[in-house]
Amino acid sequence: MFKLKIFGAEIRIDRSWTLFSLLLCISLATMFFPYYYKKLQIAIYWWSALVATVGFLLSILFHELSHIYVSRFTSRPHHFVTLHQLGGIVHSGNDNSSIPQEIFIALTGPVASFALALFWHLILILGKEIGTPVEILGIFDFLRLSNLFIATFHLLPVYPLDGGRIIRVLFWKISGNLSTSTRISTLLSAASGLLLISGGVVLLSSGVPVGGLWCIVIGLFLQKVSRLSYLKYSVRKVLEGERISKFMTSCPLGVPGSISLNRFVNDYLYKKHLRMFPVVDDDGRLVGCISSRDIMTVSSEERTWLTVYKKTVPCTPWNTIRDDADTVVLLAMMNSTGQSRIMVVDREGGLCGMIVLKDLLKFFSVKL
Repeated sequence: MFKLKIFGAEIRIDRSWTLFSLLLCISLATMFFPYYYKKLQIAIYWWSALVATVGFLLSILFHELSHIYVSRFTSRPHHFVTLHQLGGIVHSGNDNSSIPQEIFIALTGPVASFALALFWHLILILGKEIGTPVEILGIFDFLRLSNLFIATFHLLPVYPLDGGRIIRVLFWKISGNLSTSTRISTLLSAASGLLLISGGVVLLSSGVPVGGLWCIVIGLFLQKVSRLSYLKYSVRKVLEGERISKFMTSCPLGVPGSISLNRFVNDYLYKKHLRMFPVVDDDGRLVGCISSRDIMTVSSEERTWLTVYKKTVPCTPWNTIRDDADTVVLLAMMNSTGQSRIMVVDREGGLCGMIVLKDLLKFFSVKL
């Protein structure tokens, strides 16, 4: 999974984007552009398809970023967004926003995509007026249509698409139960995905390969994101209200920062078989942590005279959490940072314990 940050928002790109981009580029180069813009060179069709594919992916990104930035203004915390073929899943710090807030955030994406479609429509008109080459106009035309498609597709009443999120909160309003409304919305989404996949198989067997492939791709997308969204919601509900102290290992072994790295390897890494250790000063106060990964680039000779302090990662909000914090916050932190081990501290910053992802997974296996 590829990660990047855009204006402070962490974006994670699922591996499915690679196959999707390839399929889209081939479809544009062999079908869309040759059909609408005839008698151009094959090379022009291919570079136009490449540019248009990048534009489409950026349009998906624009759609999801609009959700993130509006959620910031509504004081709904978010951690990152994972982009899949035709959209993304925003991993937020709260799934229990008010109904008007949920609807407002959900509508932001389609409105942004409609606005982008209008922008490309105006650019297309302007391009025709000033005599822009037809291959460039073709790219403008595709970006106009694709943003119109993105907006319309995300308004479908299928969870976790924006339309499905609106239907979900309306079910919530009627039933008064968010869990029930989420389950109903997810089942509708999974059924829609299965229907599309079945239709794609029928089209493939009927000699319509491209249409069949696209139906299968969209169906798989709906199946995947609905399953992931419901699992994310279920995990959050299981952990909601649970305190960190329930899962942590108390009195973890602290490594003195003054010892050599060589001694750390021999006395701690080899004997305790742990990936990460808290580091304490001579008075027993927590100063940070060290892991086997932190010393991989240190030579055997340097380990004899370098101290643990030299390779200690200081305490930050990304590797420590308060003992009175909610476990949902911990899970979001682990998701965002990729850390599987977090140090637990008290109000004064003293070391209370260590929490490991596998301990949470054991709890999930019993509850889910």
